[in-house]
Amino acid sequence: MAVVLVVGKSNVGKSTLFNKLIGKRKSIVADEERVTRDVVVDHVHFNDKSFELVDTCGIFSPKQGELSEEEETIYKKSIENTIRMLKEADLIPDVIINNAGFFPPQKEFGDLSERQWDEVFRINLKSSMLVSKEFATIAKNGSRIVNISSLGGIQVWKNRIDYNVSKSALIQLSKALARALAPRINVNTVCPGFIDLPKENNINPNTINIGKIPMQRYGTIEDIFDAVFFFATCSDFITGQTIVVDGGQSLIH
Repeated sequence: MAVVLVVGKSNVGKSTLFNKLIGKRKSIVADEERVTRDVVVDHVHFNDKSFELVDTCGIFSPKQGELSEEEETIYKKSIENTIRMLKEADLIPDVIINNAGFFPPQKEFGDLSERQWDEVFRINLKSSMLVSKEFATIAKNGSRIVNISSLGGIQVWKNRIDYNVSKSALIQLSKALARALAPRINVNTVCPGFIDLPKENNINPNTINIGKIPMQRYGTIEDIFDAVFFFATCSDFITGQTIVVDGGQSLIH
């Protein structure tokens, strides 16, 4: 029987979808994040097809010190179970997009703590390395890895040393992986500029002047999608490359 996994970030409705498809409340659903700690399995008959459906733990990037030792052990075990079920699934993804990122508070170099430095690198760099490493063990020939870096990975911004260095390192990681994983897997990088995310109210016009962007607008999610989709579907001869999606802003600095 085919095996289908429901995989994704914590608290985005995976368990709700799982319960809907199996027609009963088997996975716990709550407003609180990370209530699914183990895989939950049931049989489904949907659109004249029968398969085994698996709900998995929500994937997230815990901040340093956020989890107790016991909670961290449980989370690591949950992720191991998710990877194990992914390896047993009948459909292996062809493309992995590493989009985890942390934009920390501005700090002058003398005020930058070791704790913040480690947290930024753990989320912006280490997470992509670990996911790519696991993906490489199950990926088919012709698979793709797309890492989401930043305009801050190719520019130096005031009081953003930790962010700039971590995102620059991610670009270099992509190039190193492109060489290490060839010819089976292509690895490329997308560097977004200032992207308007309306639900997050993430752009302050007073600090990010639209007049400094040649295209005279902020980027959109669709702009980033176009670049990611290109790398997901382009020739396998394109690897170790970087696309900057910033409306031309990097050209005038």
